[in-house]
Amino acid sequence: MKETSVFSGGVRLEPNKVATQLPTPQLPPQPLYAVPLNTRGGQFAEPRVQVGDAVLGGQLIAGARSKVGAHSPVSGLVKSVQTENNKACIVIEADGLQQKIPARPPVHPASVSIDDLREAGLTGMGGAGFPTADKLQAAGLNKPKMLLINAVECEPLISCDAQLIAEDAKTILFGADWLRQFSGAYHCQIVLEDHSVDSHKILTTALSDSDFDAISISTVPTRYPAGSERQLVHAITGTALLPGERPLDKGVLVQNIGTVHALGHWAQDGTPLTKRLVTVAGNACPTPQTLWCPIGTPVAALVEYVGATEKNVDLFQGGPVMGQPLSDATAAVSKHMQCLRIEIEAKKPEAIACIRCGDCAEACPEHLLPQQLHWQLQGDNLPGAQAERLPDCILCGCCDLVCPSLIPLSKQFAAGKSALRLRQHTELRAAKAKTRFDARELRLEEKERERQERMKKRKAGTAKTDKQKAVAEAMARARAKRAEKAGTSKGDKDE
Repeated sequence: MKETSVFSGGVRLEPNKVATQLPTPQLPPQPLYAVPLNTRGGQFAEPRVQVGDAVLGGQLIAGARSKVGAHSPVSGLVKSVQTENNKACIVIEADGLQQKIPARPPVHPASVSIDDLREAGLTGMGGAGFPTADKLQAAGLNKPKMLLINAVECEPLISCDAQLIAEDAKTILFGADWLRQFSGAYHCQIVLEDHSVDSHKILTTALSDSDFDAISISTVPTRYPAGSERQLVHAITGTALLPGERPLDKGVLVQNIGTVHALGHWAQDGTPLTKRLVTVAGNACPTPQTLWCPIGTPVAALVEYVGATEKNVDLFQGGPVMGQPLSDATAAVSKHMQCLRIEIEAKKPEAIACIRCGDCAEACPEHLLPQQLHWQLQGDNLPGAQAERLPDCILCGCCDLVCPSLIPLSKQFAAGKSALRLRQHTELRAAKAKTRFDARELRLEEKERERQERMKKRKAGTAKTDKQKAVAEAMARARAKRAEKAGTSKGDKDE
């Protein structure tokens, strides 16, 4: 085991993890599944089925090749296809037969393309949900030397990675070595937090029983947000990423352990990503646990399964630090949903004015000045916030955890980042519109010049023709006069 140094900033939090249990609980079958079509990368998977079509479990129902694939978690009939931006999904009515697509033989990394991985529906399963194929496509251009498998669940409560390791360490190792070969990395490290003693023992035993010599296991100190890509690379390599730098710029490819496990299954028998582990917890959850949930399962089914009967509760997707509220229980389990928190409604404490203590600056793992960002955004000064490196904020919430004034800084920063992106998008659209307008004006000017040239030539041609006509008329008059004169002379002679 290799121990690493801690990154800058961060906050020490008690893990309070939900205990693992074997066998892993399985959510009972549901009558309807609403499979999401949107991914965190801003991609929308175009439907490939129509209402009334019969589908099998694991069948591709949207996306593929250019977009991340979406697959039916069960066999049944397509009940509806919704393509609205925020609620795009395909609703499958289960038939209860659990029929699946046929398995295929294992595939070697050399015979697999990026499009194959995109069709498999693989995305980051650590919360970000970034398409795996896109990250590996970038890795193909940068040729990483090291592959980091991120098993650092730094937020309290969430236990998906620990449960996955306890259940299926062999597939994790297979997927990790397969991905190492595919990416061209020389070495692979599976990284855990130092409090994950049981997970470390399980992986160490499984690794000793395998022949994956290029894989090792490392730990990082238990300090939030150690699971963030940038902080993880800093802790492992000892080098902090500069603003705007990515892990691949340092020769490091980072993948979540859940993604690697899903990749391992797909590489072994062709099973696409149709289910994931979700930790269900919270102060209104009587039986906290981590269970397998098909993608598209209604959140209400999880609430019912754990026996939460409280009426006035809040639902959150994610851990207690970075979790986001869900509008209602009709939402569906997505590929990046790690945790569902069921919390009793509590009165939110009121924030007071910033006292400029500087605790937020010390806690910030990205070396930002949150108090300065707060002042800039409070004054609606987006350029000033951008100058204070607002885009570099990873919204980890460390500043919220240490702020004595209880100011919801990360919420303010998230809104500021959205406003800044909207402004930049608007400016980009305006710039493109101006470019199109200028190009149109140039085309019109060119057409006008060409028209004027044609007019000049036409006038020149017309003037020449008039002169010729005038000459011809003069010559005709001269001939007429000569003829008249000749006739007159002849008449005189006859007399």
